[in-house]
Amino acid sequence: MGKVQYDWLLHHELGHEWFGNKVSVGDWADMWIHEGLTAYGDWLFYWEHGGPEAYFTKVKSESKNIPHARPVVGPINSTEEQAYHPEIYTKGAMVIHSLRGILGDEIFFPMLKAFASDERFTYQNQVNTNDFIEFVQAYSGKNLQGFFDLYLYSTELPRLKVSKKGKSRYSISLQGIAFEMPLEVLTSEGIQRINAGPKEVDVLSTTPPVVDPSGWMMMKR
Repeated sequence: MGKVQYDWLLHHELGHEWFGNKVSVGDWADMWIHEGLTAYGDWLFYWEHGGPEAYFTKVKSESKNIPHARPVVGPINSTEEQAYHPEIYTKGAMVIHSLRGILGDEIFFPMLKAFASDERFTYQNQVNTNDFIEFVQAYSGKNLQGFFDLYLYSTELPRLKVSKKGKSRYSISLQGIAFEMPLEVLTSEGIQRINAGPKEVDVLSTTPPVVDPSGWMMMKR
């Protein structure tokens, strides 16, 4: 990109030295751990060489083409044909991107490094999706089961609802989920962070708020 030579396939296959060779799954059902995490590493190249703007442009370009047709995690004892489909790359990477948005860089990056360094999950020890979920929740101290169930095991997306409630008040909710997710909201006063779920959350703004302007989360807008 720009003046930097970027062979995406070479970059991707080198990424498998971590997720695929060092951290390996025992069932095709969990192949997103190989491909989604490695694909996310490809996206980080854009951050490294083009900064946040290039990174978020890449993320939005990838996310708009995800069909949400099949769950990221396949059935137990999946065959290669059952489990290997494009969304284990793109939606798998988006799950990791969204996780970064929830946890913040100060937790997210050390957490990924710790996962890929934990001898319980490396080399001769195979892992599955539940291992990853439990590790993330234990490391972060956050209950993220609803998030993982939604984006890894279903094809559903929450629906964003924004309603004007007064001259400078708006309510924001995410319909179709039973838990809350942190969202950034751009108001007339700047960016603020709310926990959004089925219950309406009010924000004050003299202009229509822009929810999740950077595109951290997958939702129907």
